[in-house]
Amino acid sequence: MDNLDNKNPSETARFEKGHLKTGNAKYNILNHLRLGNSLTSREAFIEIGTTCLNTHISAISKKFGLEIPRKWIDVTTRYGKKVKVYEYRTSESDNEKLDWLLEKD
Repeated sequence: MDNLDNKNPSETARFEKGHLKTGNAKYNILNHLRLGNSLTSREAFIEIGTTCLNTHISAISKKFGLEIPRKWIDVTTRYGKKVKVYEYRTSESDNEKLDWLLEKD
């Protein structure tokens, strides 16, 4: 029992290894932001295929200690009505972390 192989590394170990699997929604969101692009919920649905951008951003921020700034922007709906949505971007310090975190092994 003493030599059990821990198949689930701790959060610290995951971060130290740059452990974020390619191809999942969180990886795709971070990669999109790292390239200097902004992201809104609609863009995330169209380009990445996720309908819960705010949930992913919140989880990513907490898990990896990132500050992903967001600001309200005005957009026009297909019916011509003006609404406000969040636009997400990464900061320079976050981009340095993302370069390391998203490295391919």
